[in-house]
Amino acid sequence: MPNNPEGTLVFPFEYSEHRLLRPHFLGKSSSKDDFDRLSSCAPHFGRLADDETEPEYISYFRRDMDAALDAGKNKGKSKAAKEAKQEARVLQQHNMYRQVERTQVSLGLSPPSSADPDLDVIYIAVDVESYERNHNIITEIGFATLDTRDSKGIPHGEAGKDWHKFIRARHFRINEYKHYVNSEFVRGCPDQFEFGESEFVDLKDVPSMVASCFKYPYSARNARDATEDVQEKRNIIFLGHDTKQDVAYLHKLGYDPNNLANVTFQDTVAMWRAITKEQSARGLAHIMYALELESWNTHNAGNDAVYTVQAMIGMCIKDLEKKAANEEDDGGVSLLPEKKMDVEKEIKEITKKFVEWDM
Repeated sequence: MPNNPEGTLVFPFEYSEHRLLRPHFLGKSSSKDDFDRLSSCAPHFGRLADDETEPEYISYFRRDMDAALDAGKNKGKSKAAKEAKQEARVLQQHNMYRQVERTQVSLGLSPPSSADPDLDVIYIAVDVESYERNHNIITEIGFATLDTRDSKGIPHGEAGKDWHKFIRARHFRINEYKHYVNSEFVRGCPDQFEFGESEFVDLKDVPSMVASCFKYPYSARNARDATEDVQEKRNIIFLGHDTKQDVAYLHKLGYDPNNLANVTFQDTVAMWRAITKEQSARGLAHIMYALELESWNTHNAGNDAVYTVQAMIGMCIKDLEKKAANEEDDGGVSLLPEKKMDVEKEIKEITKKFVEWDM
C-alpha cells in the first residue's frame, strides 16, 4: 500500500457502484491480534448482507459480468474472425493469381506443367454497353477473339504489341437502341469503332448473333481465317473486365454462356489485382495506361473488348518480366509452391504471419 503525504498507509480503491465491491470499515488494528480478530469478522465470499440481494444490485452485477464475459468472448471471436478473413483473402489472392499463371501457359509465355498442361484455348473477350439512365437498354456488344494457335511461336514484342494483329474484333449495335448515346456519366462513342466496321443487328436476332461468335469460325471474317477444322470442339475462355456484369447483360439479351460446356470464365479485373496486390478494382483505361498501351475511344463495346485482350496479354508479359528482373520482393510471385504440398496448410501459415503483423 502506498504512503500518502501524511505518512499513513492508504489502499487506493477505485469507485464501484456495487456495494459488495466497496471497502467496508471493520475497525482499527494496532497489533497482529487485532488484525486477526478483525479479519475473522469480514464477510466470507458468497455471504451477502440482506440489503445486497436487492434486484437492482443483482441486475447491475449481472449486466457488468455479462459484459465482461462477452468482451472476453468477442476478443476471441474477433481474432478468429480476423484470421478467417485474412485466410479468405490469401485464398482469393491465390485463386486470382492462378488465372494469371494459366494464361501465361496458354499464351506460350510459360512452359506447361503438371498443374497447367499445354492449354490450347481460344480467348473471346466480350464487352457490353448499356444506356446510363436505363441499364435494361443494351446498345452495343463487342467481341475480340484470340486463338492461341495463331500467336504460338511468334515473338510478342513490347507488352504483346506484336500479337495484337491476331485479335479478331467485331462491334454490334442494336438497331432499336442506336439513338441512345451516353453522355452524362461516361462519353459514349458508338460510332468510333477503331478495329473495323460496326454491324447493326435487330434485337430479336441478338441471341443467334452472339451464339455465332462462340462457334466456328469464331468471329473470323471467313472460314479460311480460322485455324482448325469445323468439327473440332475448342476450349473457350470467356474474358471480360468485370465478367459477371457482361454475362448478366448477355443473359438479359436472351443468351447464357454458362450453358456452353466448353467455356470457362476469366476476369482481367481479378488478374490485375493478383499481379499488383491492389485491393480495389481498376478501370480498363487505367490498366492500359499503366501498361503503356494506347486505348482510344473507350466505352465503345468493340474497342473495349479488344483492349481487354490486349490488357490480358500485356499484364502477363509484364508480370513475367518483373519476376525475371527481381524488381520486387514478392509482388506477382506465384503463391503456388514449387513442389506439390498441402496448399491449405501453406495458406494457413501465411495467414498466421499476416495476423501477427497486424496485431
